[in-house]
Amino acid sequence: MASHRRPARVTVLTAAAAATAAASLGAVPASADPGTGTETARTRVDRLFEEAERATESYNEADEKADALRRTVARARDGLARGQERTKEVG
Repeated sequence: MASHRRPARVTVLTAAAAATAAASLGAVPASADPGTGTETARTRVDRLFEEAERATESYNEADEKADALRRTVARARDGLARGQERTKEVG
């Protein structure tokens, strides 16, 4: 049911991670060894992407659980409504 929305979430989180990475790349001070700053930036970008992926997976899992709970509530409401209708018919 919610699977059609997942790509948008992944895109938003990936874009957020990329924006954060881009902002942090601009904040890297110049150093005597250009390789050190580049490696640090790459490491940070990789870490941010991994964090974004974990956050996306957690969000998707929570959304699936919420969908299941919504279905359970809907079934309970339907059962309650049927019971109330039967009570009205008897009374």
